[in-house]
Amino acid sequence: MDLGLLAALDGWSLLAGLGLFMLGMDQLESGANAVAGNTFRAMLRQATGHPLLSILFGIVATGILQSSSILGLMVLAFVGAGILPMRNAIGVILGSNIGSTFTGWIVGAIGFKLDLEALAIPFIGIGAIVVVFAHAESRLRAWGSVLLALGLLLLGMQYMVGAADTLARGFDPGTLADHPPIVFFLVGIIVTVIVRTSAATIMMALSAMSVGILNLEQAAAIAIGADLGTTSTMVIAAVKGVAAKKQVALFHVLFNVVSNGVAFVLLLPHVGAITAWYGIEDPLLALPAFHSTFNLLGVLLFYPFVGRIGDFLAARFQGGEETVAVHLPRVPWSEKEAAFTALEQEVRGLYRRVLALNLRALKLELPPLVADGRQEGGALDEWLGPRATFGDEYELVKRLEGELFDYIRHLQSLALSDEESRRLAVLMVAAREVVQAAKGVKDIREELVEFRHSSNAWLAAYVGEYNTALRGHYAALADLMLRPHHEVAIVDALEQLTLQESKLHDSMKQRVYAEDLRSGLSDVELSTVLNVLHEMHGSNRALLRGARGILRNVLD
Repeated sequence: MDLGLLAALDGWSLLAGLGLFMLGMDQLESGANAVAGNTFRAMLRQATGHPLLSILFGIVATGILQSSSILGLMVLAFVGAGILPMRNAIGVILGSNIGSTFTGWIVGAIGFKLDLEALAIPFIGIGAIVVVFAHAESRLRAWGSVLLALGLLLLGMQYMVGAADTLARGFDPGTLADHPPIVFFLVGIIVTVIVRTSAATIMMALSAMSVGILNLEQAAAIAIGADLGTTSTMVIAAVKGVAAKKQVALFHVLFNVVSNGVAFVLLLPHVGAITAWYGIEDPLLALPAFHSTFNLLGVLLFYPFVGRIGDFLAARFQGGEETVAVHLPRVPWSEKEAAFTALEQEVRGLYRRVLALNLRALKLELPPLVADGRQEGGALDEWLGPRATFGDEYELVKRLEGELFDYIRHLQSLALSDEESRRLAVLMVAAREVVQAAKGVKDIREELVEFRHSSNAWLAAYVGEYNTALRGHYAALADLMLRPHHEVAIVDALEQLTLQESKLHDSMKQRVYAEDLRSGLSDVELSTVLNVLHEMHGSNRALLRGARGILRNVLD
């Protein structure tokens, strides 16, 4: 056979193997995310309360998901949503760097000792059939994607090993002997930037080592470069991203530059001695051992400064266009799961803002509210600007409404499940109801001012009695929105509040009809009182409907 044709075929085999391996990694990420995404999200929220726990979680999660990038996106999303503090996010990123070395251990331990093609065929066959016939949104299809991904990974590894073996028969390793380690380091960076995954780069290095093309030091230099090359993905994604995304990307770059720099300058010249100290003789295990070593040392180097680094990052990349929304600017709408969390928090914030705005218009104050064992404030006035007028605050409510609906419009452009579409519709309606509650009070503000300054004794007593009842109603609403999410009793509380508000409206209206002759009200004053009562009833009902919509997303 013509040697040129043979070399070309081997080159295509190597490319096919790399392509299958990368496709398998991509499928494994999406499949694992579908199978365990919600579980990991819940664990991420609950198991990262301390930086050390965050690191452990990052190690385990990356080892299971076989992808530090998918975990990084989850971390980024929760930081943006305000759920995960920056210092805990740093811990997860540190752990993910250690967890990313698991692939090398698996490949080095068994990848070159088994008939990978024979092992891959059942995975591909079963996984492909499940993916084709299972429902698109089902958990079964997600498991099929995982099986198919594993098969593609194994088959890609087989192609790369076979191509490397054929190429090695006519290759003289001495041709690489004159190249300094910096060349292999740069190769690791460049290849990883191109293929977008360090796992594929390290897999190619292991394949070359297995047939004698590369020695341990050369492969180790490539591994160091591959680690640094992974930062390109986050940097590219963060260029036009929100501040939280840039902060996480900055830390990823900072960590890898320092840890990889130390590894290249101080550890690489002694890679043989380091792995010999471990008692590892197999070079295919020596490479992942070295990879794990310099990542672990990097974590140990950074861990004492997690708090300071978190504070430093939190101060970076601030500024930009000022928005009323607090949570939405932190989370790109394309990060779907976190975007829903941020959206719910923003609608809750809108609700609190309108409660405070209406209370200001009614000249009412509430007692301190306590929920979850913490005091949430007094008259809710902290949720408004300290010296802003009602008109200014109402304009901010309208601006926030616009920002919410613009965000929702972008979310609607994504591929949403039926449940996600329902959640989005409920939140959108809830936001409209809450803004309508503010508009109802705005429309009667002048009348409320006239009532407070009226010389009519009956009207003054009537307004005072109604305000006392409204104060209790608003206090109950505020307390309801601050309760822990798991309390299903809030459903009953909403029904009770709705019933009480209806009774209040009916009783106050009946008093007007029963006592208007003795009160000395003119026809215009009587009409005004009834109109104010009607508008307040509409505002209160809108607040109740808004609360029901917001809480439905928690309880359903």
